[in-house]
Amino acid sequence: AQRLWLLQFLLLLVILPGFILHHTFNDLRERMRVGGELISREGYVALVERLKPEAEAVNQKATYGELTTFELLTTLAFAHFELKDVDFQVLEVGMGGEV
Repeated sequence: AQRLWLLQFLLLLVILPGFILHHTFNDLRERMRVGGELISREGYVALVERLKPEAEAVNQKATYGELTTFELLTTLAFAHFELKDVDFQVLEVGMGGEV
């Protein structure tokens, strides 16, 4: 609820916000939004293809396990926000609890 209020507030200020949300209902793209809009399927695929070699290189050198889904999706979101030149980023964070 707070994140939706914050989104509306930032949009009223004519600030382009980028949001990272932890919950996914139907599509992983729901986790990253710019100005309330989902990333396009084409944009999502392009980001995955761009970052996949780097993620694979990190995983090959990893000594404590491979990158998690959370880490990969957060990296995708940050790359998307950079491309969209957002003014503000809102990150939903958790403490590892259950919903």
